[in-house]
Amino acid sequence: DRSQGAGLSALSVLFGWKLIALIVPGEPYAQGVAESFQDAFQTRQPSATVHRESVPNMPLKKPSDLASFDYRKLRQLAAKVERRRPSPRILISAGYRYAMIPIVRAFHEIGLAGAATQWLASEDSCTVDGLRHVADIEESLAAVAPGDSLFAPNATATFSWASVPTLLRGMLCVLPVSRG
Repeated sequence: DRSQGAGLSALSVLFGWKLIALIVPGEPYAQGVAESFQDAFQTRQPSATVHRESVPNMPLKKPSDLASFDYRKLRQLAAKVERRRPSPRILISAGYRYAMIPIVRAFHEIGLAGAATQWLASEDSCTVDGLRHVADIEESLAAVAPGDSLFAPNATATFSWASVPTLLRGMLCVLPVSRG
């Protein structure tokens, strides 16, 4: 976890980014990556600003996860980040793909996932297959909660879960290399 956070920091320093939103699901892996990133980045770029934003860990790994999933919390977080002035355009998701995919959707709804933003991630959030996970289980999720707004088109917008990899086109990834 520490090496991944340090790697994300090195990329951020290399590109000279000074304003970053760090999205941290409440689980040990994400917390470790986030702490490592923040320590390394603030040491190298003391004048930079990192807005660390915590979100409950609400992965969508399997249909039964929908029972404890509250999308409103992700939308509130996305709106909070968007309201910052200046609004961060560099976003780091420190968590696993199962938590990251719904986060990306919430940020996309307000314009913070797409061509105007740069996302950074690590490990399994860095594969097209990983980022398509919710699309792959969408029918199972809909069967558990057919009226849930995440899986039914609404009047203002529709969303394709399969589009998540496209929204993150150009995403920078840190993949650890085993040295043992």
